[in-house]
Amino acid sequence: MVDATIKTGMGLEMSILSLRRQSDVVGIDIGCGSIKAMYLKRAGKTYALEKMGVADLPPGSFHNGILDINAVSKTLRNLWDNLEFKKTPAAFAVPGREVIVDIIQLEGVEKDAVYDYIVSHAGEYLHYPLEEIFFDCDMLSTTTDKESGTSSIILACVKKAILTDFREIVERTGIKVSIVDIDYFALYNAFEAAYGPPDPEQTIVLLDFGHSKINIVIIHDGMPVFFRTVSSGVEEIIFQLGDNLGLDHYSATSIIRGEKPDNINIDEHDVADIVKFVFSQWLSEIKHNVEYFVNMQGVDSIDLIYASGGPACASGLDEMIEEEMSVPCRILNPLEKVRLKKAIDPDYVQAVGPQMAVCFGIAMRRTGDKKL
Repeated sequence: MVDATIKTGMGLEMSILSLRRQSDVVGIDIGCGSIKAMYLKRAGKTYALEKMGVADLPPGSFHNGILDINAVSKTLRNLWDNLEFKKTPAAFAVPGREVIVDIIQLEGVEKDAVYDYIVSHAGEYLHYPLEEIFFDCDMLSTTTDKESGTSSIILACVKKAILTDFREIVERTGIKVSIVDIDYFALYNAFEAAYGPPDPEQTIVLLDFGHSKINIVIIHDGMPVFFRTVSSGVEEIIFQLGDNLGLDHYSATSIIRGEKPDNINIDEHDVADIVKFVFSQWLSEIKHNVEYFVNMQGVDSIDLIYASGGPACASGLDEMIEEEMSVPCRILNPLEKVRLKKAIDPDYVQAVGPQMAVCFGIAMRRTGDKKL
């Protein structure tokens, strides 16, 4: 039986299939430039990395949405077969920019009754008609004031049409989908798994730099409470390299990865100037969003920034962020302390770890988790 429900909170999930038995899943991160896949084995509170891989998507597969479902599905199927995942169930994530996430306050509503309360007051709390969306909610915290019983509720909803496109990519391959996550929450889960629960005295910003977007998650009072997406990413650097230096997509992508394509003679300083220009645009937009949060919440300051994604694998991003934001910045690598299967190259894992943050958060999910 299909059970289209979202389970939100620190482990936001949208269980597409109702499964009785818990098991580990393959985490699939479907980005606009590549697909990442990872299989973790849980051992108590720690994880062991069993398999991991990345496959580039053909240029033009995504542009303001999915343009070529067949190309994306074929790339996923090839990656799946190469890693020999076979019949293992899968989890994937919907982009946060396609999801509406709200923090609301409710009084006198018990945790077990929150979902039904939202349904009965759908017109007040949901942005679309109930029949057009999947949604769920979770209680973040409850005040100590027993008289009011005010609770902070995180509410997330996604249009069914958006979910259908992403689910079709996976299901065309014959891969069995058991969980759908949201990349904002996968990013937070990866951070918490790597570094433990956040200090409630600190305000922390998570930045994940992707191919066509930059996700911003702000943690305050020990909880993720602010979510935004900047619509720019690595593809902007590729475009600028092509436009200014006459490079094709393949050559520009290779240069970003630190490779030197044959028969290409370019000035490294020109490349550095272009990259720095794009980074400055990114950071200006990020700074605008962070300042909005600080002013809205009356926060004194941001204490720490963690950066992940492809650009975080290259040296210097943390220094640029620190210089622009005047806040200490660290690189988020969720694989840094994970146990590795013997066949996995630890140098490779260390090198690509920062770009696997969202995939790691997705791979942490387990089938059969009970609803709230």
